[in-house]
Amino acid sequence: MKRLGGFVFIFIVALAGARPAAGAGTPPGGLANGSLIETANGCKSCHGGFNTDDNKMYMPWDTWAGSMMANAARDPMYLASLTVAEQDRPGVGAFCLRCHTPSAWVESRTTPGNGSALNDKDKEGVQCAVCHRSIDASKAPTSDPMAPYLSNAQLFFDLGTKTDVTYFGPYDDSPFAPAHVTAADPFVSDSRLCGQCHQVYNPDEHLYDATGKDTGRVFPLDTTYEEWEHSAYASGATARSCQSCHMPATEGNYPVGSGAGNREKPPRHDFVGGNDWGPALLKAAFPGTRDANYDYTRATAQANLKQAAKLELRSPPTQGPVGGMVDVAVRVTNQSGHKFPTGYADGRRAWIEVAVVGAGGTADVQSGHYDDATSELVDDAQLRLYEAVHGRDGQPEDHIALHRQILRDSRIPPAGFKPTPDTQPVGPIKFSDGASGVVAYDDATFHVALPAATGDVTVRVRLMFQAMTLHHIAGLAAANTTDNRGMQLMQLWAQSGKAAPFMIAEVTQVVHVGEGVPTDGGTDASPDAPTGFDAGKPPVDGGGGCGCATSGGSTGGGLASLLIVALFAVRRRRR
Repeated sequence: MKRLGGFVFIFIVALAGARPAAGAGTPPGGLANGSLIETANGCKSCHGGFNTDDNKMYMPWDTWAGSMMANAARDPMYLASLTVAEQDRPGVGAFCLRCHTPSAWVESRTTPGNGSALNDKDKEGVQCAVCHRSIDASKAPTSDPMAPYLSNAQLFFDLGTKTDVTYFGPYDDSPFAPAHVTAADPFVSDSRLCGQCHQVYNPDEHLYDATGKDTGRVFPLDTTYEEWEHSAYASGATARSCQSCHMPATEGNYPVGSGAGNREKPPRHDFVGGNDWGPALLKAAFPGTRDANYDYTRATAQANLKQAAKLELRSPPTQGPVGGMVDVAVRVTNQSGHKFPTGYADGRRAWIEVAVVGAGGTADVQSGHYDDATSELVDDAQLRLYEAVHGRDGQPEDHIALHRQILRDSRIPPAGFKPTPDTQPVGPIKFSDGASGVVAYDDATFHVALPAATGDVTVRVRLMFQAMTLHHIAGLAAANTTDNRGMQLMQLWAQSGKAAPFMIAEVTQVVHVGEGVPTDGGTDASPDAPTGFDAGKPPVDGGGGCGCATSGGSTGGGLASLLIVALFAVRRRRR
């Protein structure tokens, strides 16, 4: 992290000037001769509209259009967060907008910080030209030895002229691309291109440790790139770039643009992670506009989630006594190139659900129960929860611009992970290999109660993921005091399925329950892994129903009932 460390020093020094700090990159108004960031809609006619032989999307514009990248500046969740950030720290919104709509930054439309000056092009978010005009500024003509700056959207663009802009990609298309000048550049396939935006520090806050002491380092809001960089996926035989996972190849030989010729296994521009709720939210917010694209992105995100982690039963029990207990040892292995889950701390989480299913199909959920009626994950002594929680002064909060403490980071590290001061696990799960190293899995043992009747039952274990919680949505709704974005978000959350949890994986084991039958199996757990998650757990949300949410998945009650949910949820978080 030599470059990153050097940049952090520069960034801290820059804080003495106007806020938010501009740092490096092409500055506002810095494109030459009237050249602007081109609208993505202008790319659609050549780079969209074709499907594979089995009628699946694969073209760059089609697969991008429903992604969170394409909607980064019109996502209702982001806009509600932006309002709260701007209320908390007037002017900081421009810093947020620089990542979510680089065209607005470089063309001087990030003031006011609430995004009210954005035009239609800016609302396309991270559009085609943002990546395909980006350059590695360590090379000529810029020749900045510190570049690329791996954080906070400090992007350098090919300046070009009003009629002569070069687009970079993995292919040399100059003989085949009549619409614009093209050139092959390996930087577009380099993880450092992604690291410029997927490593984010708060320019206004330092990181405070658990005792409340200022560490002197800027607060890390999102460390996805750093997690990858310090894993087995960054180098050697196991190396995988961000693009290799998040832009998967299309099997076959297809064109990626009009007149450009066919490509063998062209990469799709999916850009999906684990956010399977975001496309549903956008579809509810903008009905009839990109419905097919949003559906595609959601399905692709869920397919991606199923590959992100592996769930196993270790030495599973086969029998147990009537009314007795069996131990069920479970392992969750992170198969992604960063933490599971990764990204911003607000909302996203994963957990283990353990249930005993009787002959009639009735499930007795003994740990990790999610109450659909209240949209609450019910706390229990054995709850195994994977999430990051940020806050301030020892308490979690929904004000991203004010975060300065990492209260918990129980997310599972990637293979070969070497923690840094900003990415080390925080909380009761140690992920220790027993030799000062870190493992890419979590072992947990659950004490499961058997029924008071003989017969066979099924122990069912599921790995669940949720992209957003009611508490965070309600917190934003209650905090929005200068516009109606928070209340609109509450309405859309209800209309888009309330971010219902998604089942990543399921494993089962039949257990025979009998009179006088001894207990067996299920004790192969790591000595560093506690059997329950509550030991040493800070008072954060993610468990324990407050009993104030709307019931039965209904949207009835209108804005008044939604506001009640928001107010009670905020009160609960403060407690």
